[in-house]
Amino acid sequence: EDALVPPGPAGLTDPAGADPFALDLLADLLAAPGTRTVPVTGHQRDVLLAAVTGPAGGGRHVEQLFWDWLGPLEATRFADAWQTVAEREAVLRSSFDWTGTARLVLHEAVTVEVVRHVPGAVRFSELLRRDRDRGFDLYRPALLRVHLLQGPPAAPDARDASPTRVLVTYHRALLDERGARLLVTEFYRSYLAGAKESRFRSEWNHQHNDGNIWDITLGGNVGILRY
Repeated sequence: EDALVPPGPAGLTDPAGADPFALDLLADLLAAPGTRTVPVTGHQRDVLLAAVTGPAGGGRHVEQLFWDWLGPLEATRFADAWQTVAEREAVLRSSFDWTGTARLVLHEAVTVEVVRHVPGAVRFSELLRRDRDRGFDLYRPALLRVHLLQGPPAAPDARDASPTRVLVTYHRALLDERGARLLVTEFYRSYLAGAKESRFRSEWNHQHNDGNIWDITLGGNVGILRY
């Protein structure tokens, strides 16, 4: 893994004697080719300040969204759908820079991390804790991760396969719960665009007018955890 050193929180703590113009110029010189920046919002600045100046260690200022996926799941199409969302939505290609004035860095491309765990590989409670404690490097893009935890094998006479638990972990400086839900809704649109499962397709067509697929696919059985 690249041994990168995160920039210091100069733009957040306003150190005495620092020249804001010089710091912004330094940030521009250090920016990767092909990136552009936009100012952070007041909320993002507050969360970023707390994350940068607070105690070291992961698990802080993250949220986790999880639900059970019922029915067939094509792992490759699942990952491709998240990648499509990242290509469309700049928020998933963003990182933070606070060398000068705190701002979002918008990258041209990023790979969304999607990990699939086989049945029995890890307990869900352990996966929650482990992914939360891992935290995020705010100066790198891809401040959202996705895990798939497969359920146990279904009984031979069972009509449906065991549900797969989906876990989405993200940093609160980048997204709030509403933003995360909107991204998941967009993910479902991308996944269903090539769907073969008639149940999903018919429900999507039925609700196409108002674009509401979140309640259909997740049914309200959604967990949200904040740290």
